[in-house]
Amino acid sequence: MANDNQNNNNQNNNQSNNEQVLTDIILKASSYMDNSSFDSALNTIQNGLSISPDNYELIFMSALCYEQINEIEAAYYRYRLAIYLSARDTGDSSDDTALIKNELNRMCEYTNADKYKLAVSLEQLILERIHLKEYNSTFYFLKSVLYDVNHTASRIVMTEGNMLLFIMLEICLSEQNTYNLKDNLSDRLIDCSSKFTNIFSRYGCDYTVFHDVYRRIRFILRHIRFGISSDYHKELTDVISQYSVTGEMLAVLVEYCIDPPCWCDTLDKIYKFILSDYPIQAELIRRYSIWIAKQYSGTTQTCMPVECHNNHAAVTYLDYNNRIQQSLEYQEASRYETNCRTYDNSRISIIFCTNDDSYCEECILYLRRLYIPDNMHLDIIAVKNAPGMAAGYNAAMEYSNARYKIYIHHDTFIIDTHILSKLINVFNNNPDVGLIGNSGTTRMTDDGIWWSSDYYFYRINIFQDNLLNVARCTPSHTYGTIDDAAAIDGIFMATCTDIYWREDLFDNWHFYDISQTYEFRKHGLRTVFLNDTDITLLHELSTKPSPVDYYEKYRQIFLNNYDIRQ
Repeated sequence: MANDNQNNNNQNNNQSNNEQVLTDIILKASSYMDNSSFDSALNTIQNGLSISPDNYELIFMSALCYEQINEIEAAYYRYRLAIYLSARDTGDSSDDTALIKNELNRMCEYTNADKYKLAVSLEQLILERIHLKEYNSTFYFLKSVLYDVNHTASRIVMTEGNMLLFIMLEICLSEQNTYNLKDNLSDRLIDCSSKFTNIFSRYGCDYTVFHDVYRRIRFILRHIRFGISSDYHKELTDVISQYSVTGEMLAVLVEYCIDPPCWCDTLDKIYKFILSDYPIQAELIRRYSIWIAKQYSGTTQTCMPVECHNNHAAVTYLDYNNRIQQSLEYQEASRYETNCRTYDNSRISIIFCTNDDSYCEECILYLRRLYIPDNMHLDIIAVKNAPGMAAGYNAAMEYSNARYKIYIHHDTFIIDTHILSKLINVFNNNPDVGLIGNSGTTRMTDDGIWWSSDYYFYRINIFQDNLLNVARCTPSHTYGTIDDAAAIDGIFMATCTDIYWREDLFDNWHFYDISQTYEFRKHGLRTVFLNDTDITLLHELSTKPSPVDYYEKYRQIFLNNYDIRQ
């Protein structure tokens, strides 16, 4: 009893001492700010945050300092964090919260922030707080930013770095919750604590290290989901052993890598695959499966059955730097003549540009599952070192004499194993069709951005991997038909004739696809969407920020060279 009282007294003394230290730090930082010594103020504030990471007053002061040294983007998210913590601690309508909101609004009225810098500054702030081991409030703050009701604001910060940090934080909190359980499983985990530690202890605070592990696990989970013939048991046990993967980590990644209807079935399969080798992780997976089954209100589905089919298609790795230069006459002819070369009518070439070996091999894995129509042949061409998509596609187009060519991204994985026959049937039954797409719009908007058209005009039939979720995107039209396309997205484009890709205009990675849709129509050929009951592919959405807005540059080039109404 005496010892308990002594401990309580010590805790109270420590708390009182910390409060006094924080008061002194706030006064010292305020003095520096009054004298415009903002760097010294920020150093002092950082010392205070190492003691109390969630002190909204200190965070508010740091926002004021960053604003004064004209680092508006850094100031913006510190204002946002201070508002979040103040509202949590004092209420959304408190005087402190209102004051911070007013200061943020004042700053926003006189300045415009750089979108790229905003995304980077949020990432830096989150990393600072992870280093301070403040995981819980950081996770929920980041969640409020990423899922902001203002969709424009949320899209700015939906970068690969910020989303990976968000996933890592969720895994961290899930692991902590399990360790805090008072049951037999918790005891077993504690016994293994030297191996199964906090995710930030295992991989550091560098999300690039986690990204490599995450990618490998994501590929394995998709193999389970889409029935890719593979030794799941070996794949999973190898990755668990190599990277000290916890059950919580596997469960959270299922949430982000698999479409919701298949969560439970995927978890159940993982449980069976790893039970004998990793019973602790398996038990956690089982518990997550039971919990999700109770929480999920939608219709559940099973994973696709395993298909062992392999078409053994030959793969050509085409180095753009060794591109066979065709004559100027051929290139000019290919721009204006659709029958300027001899085709092999029995051959299909699937073409993609790649700068990543793991994505390249994963893409090929899916392509080799495709069923080839009778009396036809399939080859795969992976273009490396291309300076832009149009340039890479022209190199492959010149290399291959296949009548039918399909152009995809290396992070586009075809899951409809019978898609080739469907495409050939459309071309054979519609001689005026030159280009078939999977995603885009039937009505182009004046701004040249196809997804800004009304959703009614969308044509999209994919699993879209947005990193934080896998969305099932299906068309709002009659299945089994074709629709005329105004603009086709480059994730999937099938052709039955060669038309020069405008690398003279689009030497990067934007608008090469939309312009090609218009080029085909210039030649009197229809561009269409294949509407189908089967989802054709899974596509990963790129979320890496760039300090240069290349998209806007090439949008203007497109608008200057094409008639939207065409």
